[in-house]
Amino acid sequence: MTFTTRTVLPRDYGFLWELRVTSMRDHIIEAFGTWDEDLVRSRFDETFDPPLMRILQLGGHDAGVIKVEDRPHERFLARIEILPAFQSRGLGTAVIRDLLARPPPKPVLLHVFTTSPARRFYERLGFTIISTTPFHHVMKAPPRASPGLPQ
Repeated sequence: MTFTTRTVLPRDYGFLWELRVTSMRDHIIEAFGTWDEDLVRSRFDETFDPPLMRILQLGGHDAGVIKVEDRPHERFLARIEILPAFQSRGLGTAVIRDLLARPPPKPVLLHVFTTSPARRFYERLGFTIISTTPFHHVMKAPPRASPGLPQ
């Protein structure tokens, strides 16, 4: 699967808010029992950090977002959200594999809701649970060699 990314601009705020609502509302309700729009919006605003975010594009269409914090000894996948119309088409797998192969090699850490079926998706890509909080599994995967290079 070939995807591209582009810079997040301030004008993308509305798209990214709608993406959050569309892709995360059901998961948030399942995890916390409610959707508190003011609280979710406040958290969204706190974490809206365009320099760390990239819009995912498929076929020239905005399809989602990824936010990665590059730390000294690991990468933290702070956010990956894909519009429902682009889910189950291999985009998430391609994005995660690309992240795991990104130089320099570093493990990737993420949080996933304990109630989310996405945990199985991450396990298929080599992530394991390293700890659990009341609402999240903390998962980690080792870096991979770049495509075409020996592992």
